[in-house]
Amino acid sequence: MIESVYAIVILYNPQIEQVLKGLSSTLEQVDKVILVDNSPVSQENAILSVLTTKDTSKICYLFNNANLGVAEGQNIGIKKALAFGADFVLILDQDSIPEPMMVKNLMKDYQLLIHLNENVGVIGPVSINKQNNQPYKPRVKKFTAYEGAPHIWKVTELISSGSLISKTTFEKVGLMDERLFIDAVDHEWCWRAIRYGFSCAQTTSASLGHMLGEGDRKILGISIAITSPFRVFYQYRNYCYLVKESYVPLYWKINNAVKFSIKLIYYPLFVAPRMQYLRNMVKGIKAGMKGWGDK
Repeated sequence: MIESVYAIVILYNPQIEQVLKGLSSTLEQVDKVILVDNSPVSQENAILSVLTTKDTSKICYLFNNANLGVAEGQNIGIKKALAFGADFVLILDQDSIPEPMMVKNLMKDYQLLIHLNENVGVIGPVSINKQNNQPYKPRVKKFTAYEGAPHIWKVTELISSGSLISKTTFEKVGLMDERLFIDAVDHEWCWRAIRYGFSCAQTTSASLGHMLGEGDRKILGISIAITSPFRVFYQYRNYCYLVKESYVPLYWKINNAVKFSIKLIYYPLFVAPRMQYLRNMVKGIKAGMKGWGDK
């Protein structure tokens, strides 16, 4: 049986040229693309007007007329895909560019793991940093290969972009946690899937062009993704939320405690707008200390 794959792409004030590059590659690899637009102004005409009729026939455009956040945007797209009859959902960022054969190789290796009796919940590609064309590598956590599939690694989390997830997995694990709004949404879902007995996989046979945050900068010799002042509020708030959860890995709690402590000093001193960064980080910590529910 040929299983259908629907891609979900969340848009927010995108660079249209980047979106079109991603769509060009994605449309060739999936059955349908669902664009979920969180922008304040519709991007529908800017995107669809330059595509062929063949391509637009494979696109479903949903305009939210507000920034509902990544998690809710993804959930809107996932629900629509499953209502259309999708067997698998591929989640993509607006600036991500799937390499040729990425989806085919993800599906192939997913089926391989199932054949090996692995209860895999999500499989993703290797993310390639578009700034230097090098793969992103974990700095702390080391991973092991699946027995019988040395090119596929069992991981504790994946970034959402490039993640391939089956309908049956969503039915058991649930959708994205909308309380997180934007940051750590992907990691939290992976940890929750592991709690439900699934594993998370990353295959070296598939790759995705991607860029974390606003780009990279060296801090104390370590390359760290720089994020916007808007986003650091959610980073600090959501860390305070998740650090209290027992299913969140200890290494993530420690690693981010160190990283966010460094950023708390570095951003206000060296990254403009300095005071806005400081205000948003402090606001995030205060909101996180209050508990779930505050944005």
